[in-house]
Amino acid sequence: MNFVFDIDGTTSFNGMVIEPAIEREIDALLQAGHRVVFASARPVRDILPMLSHDMRTHHGLVLIGANGSLLFRDGHLRVREHLDAHSYTVVRELIDRHGLYYIADSADSYAFDLPDAHVLVERLNPEGTDRLVPLNDLENPVKIILLEVNDPRLYTELEEIIAGLNLHVTKHQDATTSIDLAPGGVHKVSALPQALGAHPGENPGPYIAFGNDMNDLGVLEGAQYAVAVGSHEALTPHANLRVDAHPDAVAAAIRARAEALDPVS
Repeated sequence: MNFVFDIDGTTSFNGMVIEPAIEREIDALLQAGHRVVFASARPVRDILPMLSHDMRTHHGLVLIGANGSLLFRDGHLRVREHLDAHSYTVVRELIDRHGLYYIADSADSYAFDLPDAHVLVERLNPEGTDRLVPLNDLENPVKIILLEVNDPRLYTELEEIIAGLNLHVTKHQDATTSIDLAPGGVHKVSALPQALGAHPGENPGPYIAFGNDMNDLGVLEGAQYAVAVGSHEALTPHANLRVDAHPDAVAAAIRARAEALDPVS
């Protein structure tokens, strides 16, 4: 069977590692011959350090990064799509004009502007594999996130401008408001066929999904069995099961689904 997992808020609750109790259950899936896909808004370079060495090198592991713009299989990173030049220019102008906080990623480089104490700073490029460059020098970005857009009028202005661009937009409105920008038509669901061994646009086949946020909605909708982690109201109608956002609860749900599978699945 194919298992698809979000990371932050689903399998990791500290933003640094996959929770040990959850990793044990996922490792058991891999050892039993199941395919495991981590599908995250993070770039691949920031996902790999969260995994144990055995897990990150297992042939049954696939990573979807940058909300679908990046695909990592069999030790190889592939760029599925990047932002078009016009959209990227407009977003850069918005960042400059309004002094927005941001993180922008390409296949091997990144740029950011965040407050020094921001929680995300220590999670960027932890193994030093990618180059930090000025935003204007970042070529072919695969994803940009605008962070802490807390002025409602500014948020509305950004929404209106971004709506006219060829971008896939995921909005997060919680304690700090952020906007994820990916290339048009690119999201976690669009990457699933290739992640699961099908051709682009084909039915990816059956899979079991775990997620907690709006960028997981489409993945949960298409799953044979969907587990919503936490209490996001928009996910509940599309989930077969809701579990608390706690490592033991998620680990138990993974184990239960594995045990429920037919041995020949």
